[in-house]
Amino acid sequence: MLTNSPPLITSVNKVNYEVGIKRLKNGKYQTFVLDYPSLKASANSRDEALQKLSQRLQAFFKDTEIIQLEIEIPQPEHPWLQFAGMFENDPLFEKVLEAIQDYRNEIDAEEE
Repeated sequence: MLTNSPPLITSVNKVNYEVGIKRLKNGKYQTFVLDYPSLKASANSRDEALQKLSQRLQAFFKDTEIIQLEIEIPQPEHPWLQFAGMFENDPLFEKVLEAIQDYRNEIDAEEE
């Protein structure tokens, strides 16, 4: 349900993110969120870099409403669909089907 006003925060939800941690040549650590590569933090220690990144994520989402949006992906028409029913009124079509079935029966008999 979408509303025009921001929802009141009544509880704290926890979300897990995959985070990359790099040790830089200068000895510092750089952390970044894989889903949001622009959210980064650097510090002298791994734990400090993760703490800074956590604070940046919290600030990023502070006034943000998170919803799930479901969309329908249009499916292209099957390329063979244009040929469906093209022999519907052809008087010879039944004979063609019979010939195909006879040929299949011959092949089956040869394999037995």
